[in-house]
Amino acid sequence: MDTHQLGKAVPGSFSTKIQRRLASTVPPRPIVEVDFREALEKLKQLCLDCEEATGFTDLRIDPLEYQSFLWNFASRQPAPLPYSRSYLANILFHPDTLNTAVSLPLEDVKAFVFHASTVVDPFNWTLSPPRNPLIPKPPKVQFALIIDEFVERVGQPYLDLWVALGQNKCRLRRMLPHVIMAWDILQSDAMLVDDELMAAGEQLGISSEILDNPLSSWVYIKKLWMIEKVVLLGFEQDIYLPDEFAGMYHFLSSVASKRVDALQRCDTHVRDRIIQLVDSGHVLDAQDVDESALFVESSLQQAKGISTFANALHGIYTILNYTKLIPRPNRPFSTEELRYELRMKPFLSLQSPEVPLFSSFQNTVQPYGPYDAATAELFKHLKDHDSILWTKIDMSLKEAKDAFAKVKKSGAVKARAGGVEQAWNKEIQGILASCVALGVAVAGVKSAVQHIEAGGENVAIRVEIPGPGAEKRYSEGWVIPKLEKL
Repeated sequence: MDTHQLGKAVPGSFSTKIQRRLASTVPPRPIVEVDFREALEKLKQLCLDCEEATGFTDLRIDPLEYQSFLWNFASRQPAPLPYSRSYLANILFHPDTLNTAVSLPLEDVKAFVFHASTVVDPFNWTLSPPRNPLIPKPPKVQFALIIDEFVERVGQPYLDLWVALGQNKCRLRRMLPHVIMAWDILQSDAMLVDDELMAAGEQLGISSEILDNPLSSWVYIKKLWMIEKVVLLGFEQDIYLPDEFAGMYHFLSSVASKRVDALQRCDTHVRDRIIQLVDSGHVLDAQDVDESALFVESSLQQAKGISTFANALHGIYTILNYTKLIPRPNRPFSTEELRYELRMKPFLSLQSPEVPLFSSFQNTVQPYGPYDAATAELFKHLKDHDSILWTKIDMSLKEAKDAFAKVKKSGAVKARAGGVEQAWNKEIQGILASCVALGVAVAGVKSAVQHIEAGGENVAIRVEIPGPGAEKRYSEGWVIPKLEKL
């Protein structure tokens, strides 16, 4: 910086004429003149992002740690430049990372559904199948063959997820729906494999060790996680308009609640498995399984937090729509059903979870009839603090705070995000701050609607929807309305 003034600019050192001589089929592009200070800041950012990307090499061999690292790297502010992301991708897809002694997708599966299980016992791979194809294969040989087949099948969708996570946030939101489609097909294939797996388990008499439909359950959990991220990215990138927030947060809550159900099954199974191992005298195995149990519990609490917090936001934005505190733009060339189909388009072809019918969705987001012609029951419930309308919001918000507090208490290491502990803690703290801010907003709306009249008039507050930006929201995907008294 101090010696920059001693240099001399040479504008002719690079021109469109030189661009034509490059070994590229791309036509010449306009040359952008960048101020020196701006260029220096970009260079600093480039160095910092590359330094952060280099931290990937310090991670332990754990695909869940890799996933947490990739997500947090994509969430950095300002967004990493293309060179930094390419640098990280070069490390991620290096043979030293992919060609490990353990199967990375299988390690991911083990963390959720296979806990010290005979299904993935290394001894299974030391056995050879009978030479005579007419002789039935022993169950342990079947386990090895089934798992190998599944790991090979899941390899490409798993890499596609990593490729998507390595993009910038805008491209990530566009790529994830395509990845979700591949995982939806994978789930159908996994169901067939599960039947063979359960049959082999029954032959060996270890059905109690195996979670029902373990492989398809794992695929389903990962797929639901991706759907949640797509919806949250829509809020983060300001894709949805304020009057659509109620519906999209309802959809997010619905998806997260399904992940809660799936993780609850995993949590129950892993705890039963620990008891089985302790009763059989395998104390060391039980201690190893306990680590997986902590991860499953952390994932379960995080999914509960997302589901209940989104449900609380759905409730408050529904009230703001009815009280006309949120602007509803004139849309003469569209209908609510067409807009709903547009928002749900990435998920319409999924076999599971199925997108709700528009009639069901509309009844949920407009429980008191159309926004412009609400029933008298709405205004009665708004004035009553003990009505089901306010009780559901308060209860959901309380459950969300409790769930995220448990996630924070368990820590980043148990959530398999130890490599990005600082960023992970900041994210959880931001969500907890959003919960507190929503509580303040709910209290303000409660007070303001005490004298509301039919038609939504006489509400002496103004609502501001904070736009995207690190200083305007505590957590980018959670948009908390700000109130101002008139």
